[in-house]
Amino acid sequence: MSLNERQERFVDEWVRNGGNGAQAAREAGYSERTARSIAQRLLTNVDVKEAIQARQAELREQRRMTTDNVIEFFEKVVQGEIGEQEVTPSGKVIEVPTKVNNRIKAAENLGKVLGIFQAESVVEVKPIVVMGDYTEDEDE
Repeated sequence: MSLNERQERFVDEWVRNGGNGAQAAREAGYSERTARSIAQRLLTNVDVKEAIQARQAELREQRRMTTDNVIEFFEKVVQGEIGEQEVTPSGKVIEVPTKVNNRIKAAENLGKVLGIFQAESVVEVKPIVVMGDYTEDEDE
């Protein structure tokens, strides 16, 4: 898979802008006049398609949040290490301590992630009504 410099830039721009081929071609240095046809041609090129797929997979991997990330976030919220942002009446954004109800909710979610809270099992018991003569000691 060998792409030239402009093809590499096309792949980068195509992934960055969400799939606008003509715009990616212009940003990669292709002429304004031929950008659309160049993009169509590049998007049928096997090497370019593979490079796009590889770049998208790489970005997905970078963005993937792991269980450890979730646990670490909830722990920080519960411990008050992460604050909240509020807007003052004057329009200024300020950092304030996390509200208690949000810390409690984070603790609940952390417990769920860690498996501390198990779902309750509800068993419904229905009585059995026996009609007629019945004795347990009958040997027939």
